[in-house]
Amino acid sequence: MTLETIQKFISSQQWIFAKTMPQNPHWYVCKDKLPSTEDKQIFELFVQYIRDNGIAELYQGKKYICWYHEGYKYWTMGAPLENTIIINRAYSTQAETSDNI
Repeated sequence: MTLETIQKFISSQQWIFAKTMPQNPHWYVCKDKLPSTEDKQIFELFVQYIRDNGIAELYQGKKYICWYHEGYKYWTMGAPLENTIIINRAYSTQAETSDNI
């Protein structure tokens, strides 16, 4: 997966604000709502990319793999790839990125 493919995927999505978590403002995209099979395949590749290239962080005592890119951090909830249906993102104050391309 190339960074260009990831960037196209990110910019083509309608990120939904997680209104049930105002204490942790973030947005998400849901695999089940994606319009095409190709988008769903890219979603899975992006999930794997986050896991392969991200940084482990603790949030409320649980470890998450977060990938930082262009002012955002991206993460999933850690379920097996075939069960992962959400990619989250939030604004990041971290100056560095975790791009390894």
